[in-house]
Amino acid sequence: MLQQVYNATGTHIGTFDGEHVYNMTGKIILRVDGKEIYTVEIPCKYIGSYVRNEGRSQI
Repeated sequence: MLQQVYNATGTHIGTFDGEHVYNMTGKIILRVDGKEIYTVEIPCKYIGSYVRNEGRSQI
């Protein structure tokens, strides 16, 4: 089952399958690797950490 993803203001922005965050159109927008969150463009960029089902931005 996919988890729902919300931004800091509580707006629903997509879903999470355990590795990828998808926007509302189904496009992959972020990748979670263990406790690290990365963008999906090449080269990918570290943008934050994933702890206790919550992403924390480092930018």
